[in-house]
Amino acid sequence: MRHCYAQYLDLMLVSGGFFTWANAYEHAKTQSLVVDETAALDARIGLVLDSMRGIDVSLRRLADALPTPGPAGSFDDVVQALAAGHDQRAAEPVIVDQYEPEPGEALLEYPSRSDAFVPQAYTELRYPGERISLEDERLWAARRPGDDGC
Repeated sequence: MRHCYAQYLDLMLVSGGFFTWANAYEHAKTQSLVVDETAALDARIGLVLDSMRGIDVSLRRLADALPTPGPAGSFDDVVQALAAGHDQRAAEPVIVDQYEPEPGEALLEYPSRSDAFVPQAYTELRYPGERISLEDERLWAARRPGDDGC
């Protein structure tokens, strides 16, 4: 390959016409590659943008999921409304099936979200402001795990 390239360069040096033709040919070849690659790149960018539209469905539906703010009320009214909304969502079943069983077949009933919730234990540690090492296992062993109250 290097031999062919050397002959190519020799021809360019010897013949001015060949040099002009070779230069124009290489320029046209480079331009066609750039234009072809630009079109392919544009097509790939379009595919990426199309695929990104379906990635985060949760953010697009967030506005629909959030409750519409009600009229301003007292703090107790807001707390009661939030608690009622929470209780309503907690009473919904974990899975909602949209099918009707055939006659004689069992109907699956799923538990409510609150019944399916498994409380997690936690350990509380208050940081007093003095230097303590959170990696020290003795610090954590001295504390009893708590429950989340459910």
